[in-house]
Amino acid sequence: MFIMSQPLYTNKLIAEKSPYLLLYAHTPVNWYPWGSEAFALAQSQDKPIFLSIGCAHSRGCRVMLQESFVNPEVAAMLNEYFVNIKVDKEELPHVANLYFDLAQLLAVSGEGPSISSWPLNVFLTPDLLPFFSVNYLSAEEKLGMPSFSQMIERLYAMWEDCEEREILVRQAHKVIEIASFIEKCSKKELLEEQVLSQTVAAIYRDIDPHYGGIKSFPKTPPALLIQFLLRYGIEYQDSRSLFFVDRSLHMMANGGIFDHLGGGFYCYTIDDKWLIPCFEKQLIDNALLLLDYLDAGICLNQPRYLSIAKQVLHYVLTALYHPEVGAFYTSEQGESWGTSGKYLAWSGEEIREVLGERADLFCEYFGISREGFCNGKNILHIPDHIDLEEIAEKYHCSVEEFFEILDRLKEKLRLHRETKLHSFKDDQCLAFHNGWMVHTLVCAGRMLGEHHYIAIAQKCGEFIRNHLCAKTTLLRRWKEGEAKYSAGLEDYGAVILGFLSLYESGYGAQWLLFAEELMQEVLIFSVLRAEDFILQMVEMLICCSNKKVFPMGKVSLEAR
Repeated sequence: MFIMSQPLYTNKLIAEKSPYLLLYAHTPVNWYPWGSEAFALAQSQDKPIFLSIGCAHSRGCRVMLQESFVNPEVAAMLNEYFVNIKVDKEELPHVANLYFDLAQLLAVSGEGPSISSWPLNVFLTPDLLPFFSVNYLSAEEKLGMPSFSQMIERLYAMWEDCEEREILVRQAHKVIEIASFIEKCSKKELLEEQVLSQTVAAIYRDIDPHYGGIKSFPKTPPALLIQFLLRYGIEYQDSRSLFFVDRSLHMMANGGIFDHLGGGFYCYTIDDKWLIPCFEKQLIDNALLLLDYLDAGICLNQPRYLSIAKQVLHYVLTALYHPEVGAFYTSEQGESWGTSGKYLAWSGEEIREVLGERADLFCEYFGISREGFCNGKNILHIPDHIDLEEIAEKYHCSVEEFFEILDRLKEKLRLHRETKLHSFKDDQCLAFHNGWMVHTLVCAGRMLGEHHYIAIAQKCGEFIRNHLCAKTTLLRRWKEGEAKYSAGLEDYGAVILGFLSLYESGYGAQWLLFAEELMQEVLIFSVLRAEDFILQMVEMLICCSNKKVFPMGKVSLEAR
């Protein structure tokens, strides 16, 4: 009889529901979830805290897990020197965003490298104040940068030395004082038209005129910027804004960042032409891009963009929807953790073997070559030089017949991919993402005249109301029957938007009442701001562990 072996290591993350945290539950690092148990241990043992924040779709998190956190020698150092806390940024965005901002200040002050992505690794005093931060560090010394284990040894030596510890603690308080000063100086006011035009002019300096999007690495779809510039371009008849919108949407739809077989957009590409993606898809990215393609399809009279929107809808409802409860998952990663993209790039030979005699038509349209352009393989994309009438004539069919043939070939290749692809899903259902999906589905139903999308939106709204709302208080995350973590302002905003969309679509006055109840809670937050920023921050962090954190400064130490 076959007996399954027991894991060699198990830590306290085993009791969590986050798919990201569970990835670390059987590593040799003695991880704790964010909470009072870890805080008390750090205080009682006078140990600094190693806080590692990440998410399931981050490649950097994946690499650091494989290189460092499964290494028994590295784990032994972490366990001896620190109290180790792992946080899923999707579960606790309050913690993630706060420490991300503080890490930026540490970088400016010289106590850490520039912070740009996940994972975010922050070293804290026992009372939760940050004194050093870093993103990914290799397990080996490279390009003058210390290895992760070397950095651990150095920070521990500094903490054990009384004089150097005092410097670290002073540094931590300095960062909080700067954050407090910035908070007090920040102004919330309406934008004047002149400020708006100056902002747009500044944006123009960063756009990519050839391939759309913003010049950056990695290159991410600027979904909210596209929405803003589409509205600005229409309102002020600004042709440059509308060109940017059209160019960005066109190039992304043609590029490898769009999954031409299964639909949906990947998170980012590692090139400026949108060709080589990360093979990870997030619900929120696709919800926002879906709105972009719907709005631009109507406003710019581009039927193809509406077709792309329908493909994104099909992907989201097929891969990220939980129809039994009416909610949407957070993200999906190509293949299992650690082998991202292995089955999502193609050799010319493999495509010809699967598609047979019509493979030449498919390969020409999607830029497939025998030599490939990504480690000897190809990623499906539509080259700029493609002329539909010319290619249809070459294969002796009309344009309409060409697309019918192409659709059949795409489906055949997709089914082949499904036989060998085993994706990893972050199956948490978040208030922020689901609120946006309610709004997006209502918009899709109205714009496309397909009201079954609105029915799905209504079911999702009912899920939020029944499982994520405790009277007038909103919770952040639901999984397997458990709702947990108090929502942030972004969650309230997204859910209120979704409820108002349902009301405006004629699905009942109760949605207006629900939105009004949540808005009353938001208005209370805006006036209950703590005087002492340092106290507010620490109270907020402590309360986060007790599941009762409110945006905009309202905290409750009694809540459990």
